[in-house]
Amino acid sequence: MPTAVEEVKSLQGKARRRFYEPLAVLEALSFNSERSPSEGIKFREPSIGGVKGIFKAFVYRLAYVCSSQRGPKTVTSIAVMENDDSFFIVFACNEVNSGQGRRISDHIEELLGKVASASRGQTRSAKACRDNVLKTILLFNRDRVQMYLERVVSFATKLLERISVSPSGTAISESLNGLASCLRVESLRKSTDGDYIRSCLDCLEKIKRFVKAFSLSPGYDREMATNLNSESWSELKHCVSRVLAYEEAMKSLFKAKDEWPQLFESFKILHIPSSAAQSSPVSHMSRNPDVEAIIGRMTSDPDDMHAFREYGRDMQKFDLDERIRQKCTSVRPFMHAEVLVLDWIEREGYGRGLRFFNDWRYIGCSKPPCRMCAYYFEACGSYVELRASHGNIYASWQFPDAHGPEGSASAKRWRRTLNSMMEKIRLDAFKVMAEKCSAGKKHDSITYDFRSAWSTRHSQAPGRSIAESVRADDGSESDTAEVGDLLRDRLTLESHDNGDDDEEDGGALL
Repeated sequence: MPTAVEEVKSLQGKARRRFYEPLAVLEALSFNSERSPSEGIKFREPSIGGVKGIFKAFVYRLAYVCSSQRGPKTVTSIAVMENDDSFFIVFACNEVNSGQGRRISDHIEELLGKVASASRGQTRSAKACRDNVLKTILLFNRDRVQMYLERVVSFATKLLERISVSPSGTAISESLNGLASCLRVESLRKSTDGDYIRSCLDCLEKIKRFVKAFSLSPGYDREMATNLNSESWSELKHCVSRVLAYEEAMKSLFKAKDEWPQLFESFKILHIPSSAAQSSPVSHMSRNPDVEAIIGRMTSDPDDMHAFREYGRDMQKFDLDERIRQKCTSVRPFMHAEVLVLDWIEREGYGRGLRFFNDWRYIGCSKPPCRMCAYYFEACGSYVELRASHGNIYASWQFPDAHGPEGSASAKRWRRTLNSMMEKIRLDAFKVMAEKCSAGKKHDSITYDFRSAWSTRHSQAPGRSIAESVRADDGSESDTAEVGDLLRDRLTLESHDNGDDDEEDGGALL
């Protein structure tokens, strides 16, 4: 919490609108694009090498088993800190209340305590200790695990209805049949905890048999996605990977205990409260939240403005403006868990004498961070690592407040971070708009996986406009930083706030 003498500055007014309008455009363009292609989904995440990899897996998997609900609310981020006397598990969730936070804190304490007790000469076998920890994880996450298991049965059943057994696919067909019959969905939610655990463990064994059969059949992934229901296959792989992740998390806890037993013996848990969701940042002040007006606030270059407005008009056949208005009306930004943890560490943690465990500046999250979090961590200069981003954009992302008087180092850093992110968001919006228009010549849907646009590199010749640059596709590996440099040249570094007339204040930053 801020002290009595601390100055706090939030993103307000037209600056807030300039930040969020391009996000609304991006989400409108990327409607229904969150699911990766089937071949991009792995049953198990690749292991990270070395002792630091063991630590990272421990942190983000501990966060994973704390996120007990599907969706964004319980997404959890964790940092492990230390001082001369103790270790600290610092965690935050996207949107939980104090009671939910205490429940998660108790869960972490129970898990670490049970793992620690396995090394104190207990008579129980190592397998029994591991099974006990896994059961604790499965019970805490019961609602989410049940949902995944029900979906495993559903998608396996759909695939079985279409599959034709061949000699090369017999093993997978049999294992799919095992998944489809691994539990009675109608009775799972009414079962006792004991029956639920037995069902989970039985399903886990059948899932592992399925994964083994799959690994012995090269090329079957593409065959399933191509010849059968690719959506069902992709969803089945996703749900299977999520169920397996609970057992992988248990294993990571014990691996970490083997490396750092002291971490499990003397620790304190600190819960960082979730932020309050804000009102819509643009709906109440945008008289015309449509793509043409927004483009006028994103760039001051006449050629770019003309080109992208043409793109916007072309996409009205997909009701782009209506999608943008829906985003502007419905979005309620909140601070993502990764940012909450980092913000607390920098404002309070360091002041309490805390430092990152082993000097490993890492924050682990229960799911890969969004593109906004990745941009923020890159721009703010904290040198704290995250998991690789999945690349999705969420307009519900809240920019942190500035703490410190105007002109202070912290306030200047806040402004630099904001401007850096605004530049990247605008450039992303321009890229997606140009590429979506090009893709629209071949496809009749506005649906667009902008993650491919994010990773695509565009060449930039001297004198090109941004519109020409993002349209370039010569197969070169030119650095997108060149496009960013061009964009920065087109943006003024000070906003020209003249009352509320902001219709053509193109490209203004703070």
